Amino acid sequence: MGATGDAQRAQRDERSPRPFTIRRPDGRLNGLDDRWESQEVLTQAEERMADAVGAEQAFFSTCGSSLSVKTAMPAVAGPGEKMLVSRNAHKSVIAGVIVNGVHPVWVHPKFDTERHLAHPPEPTTYARRCASILTSRACC
Repeated sequence: MGATGDAQRAQRDERSPRPFTIRRPDGRLNGLDDRWESQEVLTQAEERMADAVGAEQAFFSTCGSSLSVKTAMPAVAGPGEKMLVSRNAHKSVIAGVIVNGVHPVWVHPKFDTERHLAHPPEPTTYARRCASILTSRACC
């Protein structure tokens, strides 16, 4: 390989193996979103959130609430178990029911004829449905 090829290879070898990295003046590398040099920012934020809501531990997730819903569902109902689910639940709830093998027990929403809207079921509706199916594990 000629001098140009050697120079290009040397330049490539100098680069960081990780994308989106910045070489700092002191020679260290620091990524734009670097888990290796995060200074525990995420851990501290989760600890503060847990403290704020009185929980033992809090977890942050990406992808909005849909991923969190699908991930949390197995904590309350597993394959073959029943779960009370509003008929107008978010699609992430329905996806979680399917993926986790949960058997939904449908609870009908309250329809507002004046505004032509379906509101979430009222607590009394859930209570009646829950009393009729005592083996349900959770409500969504």
